[in-house]
Amino acid sequence: MRGRHLILLGLCGWMLSTGSASAQTGVPAYDLERLDLNPSGVGTFLVGDGELLRPGGMRFSLLAHYERNALLLYSGNQSLGAVVRNRVTLHLTAAWAITSRFELGAVLPYLVSQRGDDLTAYGIDRPRSQGLGAPLLLARFGILQEKLHHPFSLAVQGGVDFPTGTNGALGHDSYFEFVPKVQLGKQFGILTTSVEAGARLRHATQLGDEMIRSQFIWGLGLSLGNDWVRGELSGRSAIGSGGIHSNYDLLAGLRFFILRGFEAFVEGGPGFGKAEGSPSYRVLGGVSLGWDRQVSPEPAAVSATPLPLPIAVSVVKPTPVVPPPVLDSDGDGILDPEDACPTERGSLSNGGCPIRDQDKDGIPDDKDACPREAGPPDRNGCPIKDADNDGVEDSQDNCPKEAGPVSNQ
Repeated sequence: MRGRHLILLGLCGWMLSTGSASAQTGVPAYDLERLDLNPSGVGTFLVGDGELLRPGGMRFSLLAHYERNALLLYSGNQSLGAVVRNRVTLHLTAAWAITSRFELGAVLPYLVSQRGDDLTAYGIDRPRSQGLGAPLLLARFGILQEKLHHPFSLAVQGGVDFPTGTNGALGHDSYFEFVPKVQLGKQFGILTTSVEAGARLRHATQLGDEMIRSQFIWGLGLSLGNDWVRGELSGRSAIGSGGIHSNYDLLAGLRFFILRGFEAFVEGGPGFGKAEGSPSYRVLGGVSLGWDRQVSPEPAAVSATPLPLPIAVSVVKPTPVVPPPVLDSDGDGILDPEDACPTERGSLSNGGCPIRDQDKDGIPDDKDACPREAGPPDRNGCPIKDADNDGVEDSQDNCPKEAGPVSNQ
């Protein structure tokens, strides 16, 4: 039996009697969704890298999410059908950086379509095909930020899943869920790495003869690209106690930056594990609109100096506050606040840092297999070595330390 399939003996009142149908009951309050989104989009769409939006920055996203075989019914190794075969959800997400270290986020899901097999013969009601899911509110605090010249980015995040939504749609629980996380990230030129770990703290729920409790969650993310297109690879998992009711997701995707602040994206990949809500595969796609801005300084207060009567009170106009000029110390066209290397000329695609070539062989260090020894491109930047100077390079010389004719190698 494949791991992503669920042996479902009962789901909060859905009961299965072997060989005969039990009495039909209502659909319980249970949140089937297991995918956590990253509203700010910094890092990857699924795994945050500890970075926050710039102060005052905002981001809004609308994405469609399709899941295949999200909830299957099994009796032993025998498939009885799918409670949820096809599931389509719209997610509206928002993020707002109030300061350079504090950011708020929200995710609002709406179930557009949900279809499955007719399992009323086994006492399983059909879930609602549409409805509102549980809203999620997030708060993120940045401890270290690479854009503030720290060696890496580190943040802590707290989330609250509310027990509200459409009853009977498998979109919300009966109790609050709390999702604390720690996020860590590091940028290496055009490559960004992301790691996060945390927990999903939830009220214990009885599923047949199993008790579903809190889960440990973790994720890994890689993002590679330039100012126009980026590729992403994310791996996520939620592990229950003893490894029971765990799920694993692996998703790859592309993000296209069409206009300033506007992007389109698509991601997809398989799911693994025995947990309900872990589909055989899922696909996401949508658009985002966002912008970063610096918080404007508050205007200076107007001061008034009262004078003895009967002289009228005069109001002294404040001296206009002239903001300091934004510098470009290295003259590369990228302003210092946005330049990762403000004292070295570089390109926009490399974050303002120069493309280094220590051995001056025309091959950038990040693509040079021998960055300190000059070599041709067909050797990936490594030199052609001939220790005995006999005209036969060492890799083809049977006696690399003794000179000999070419015909004898």
